[in-house]
Amino acid sequence: APNVVQTTITGNAATATKLATARTINGVSFNGSANITIPTGFKNYIINGGFDVWQRGTSWSSASAGEYTVDRWQTFGTSMTCNIDRSIDVPANQGFKYSVKVVRSISGLPFLRQRIEDFATLISGREFTLSFWAKADNSCELLVDLGDVGNTVIHITTTWQKYTVNFASTLTPTFDAIDFQGNSSTTPMYFTGVQLELGSQATDFEYRSYGEELSLCQRYLPSFDGGAHGFAGTTTSGSASIPFSVPARVAPTSVFFPTGVVVGNFSYTTQAVQAPCTTINLATGINSTGTTRCVVQCTVGGAVFAQNAVPGVPGVLFSGGTKLLFGGCEL
Repeated sequence: APNVVQTTITGNAATATKLATARTINGVSFNGSANITIPTGFKNYIINGGFDVWQRGTSWSSASAGEYTVDRWQTFGTSMTCNIDRSIDVPANQGFKYSVKVVRSISGLPFLRQRIEDFATLISGREFTLSFWAKADNSCELLVDLGDVGNTVIHITTTWQKYTVNFASTLTPTFDAIDFQGNSSTTPMYFTGVQLELGSQATDFEYRSYGEELSLCQRYLPSFDGGAHGFAGTTTSGSASIPFSVPARVAPTSVFFPTGVVVGNFSYTTQAVQAPCTTINLATGINSTGTTRCVVQCTVGGAVFAQNAVPGVPGVLFSGGTKLLFGGCEL
């Protein structure tokens, strides 16, 4: 027949073993020779790995061992104190806005860790890969481990580099964290783009929106800003019921303010009279604290407020453009 090309095709689905050139599906290499698992949801088990969320503040002088600073990150070490700062020194053209700057302040060695919820279940029998960007003002060594095992020493240079560490599925962790410990008592180190993912290969950093990252952080550090309704309790006090934007890991045990914020930034209004708060604490009544909302009790100053506040009338707590933080929800 005219315009018909006849040819012979060899090979078929029954005899083919793999693709001549492997392809990538959702970051997973696939060549047709074996089944693969496509990750669902977030692939990065580190929260705030790009150091975008800083609810507590942006600078700490002599943070002590065990203190939480930038969201989800904790300083740690025996007799350790270090300075933690938000930095705009980041790898060029990688999409990062901030890094964290860590340096010893008084004693010990700089130590930064992130604890991971349900860590034992997550890690058991599975291979993981850690990747991160780092640099130092002077070259130094960095010890990295997963759950206090799989210790790996990395040489950190004075220019931004991406580093990768593999953790075998046979590891038996004794703690629930990723740890970074420097060996220099004087050299500032910088980190960003920290990612822990399943498998033996490091893939590109998973960029999440600020809103997504903030929500993940607020499971461990709920916060309030805006207005919350309640009732005047006395002529010098009022309550407010504060809903959380995401459920907390556990019910909070305290309230505190970000660095630079004072209780006087908050005010309480009732019967059209507004006055500054002098104290804010968690209420102690039945059902006052929970994982989805908490009731706070505010002491309010001012003679005008005292003259107009009637116990039981509606009131509103205003944050004045700042935040109130709820402690005790971290691991």
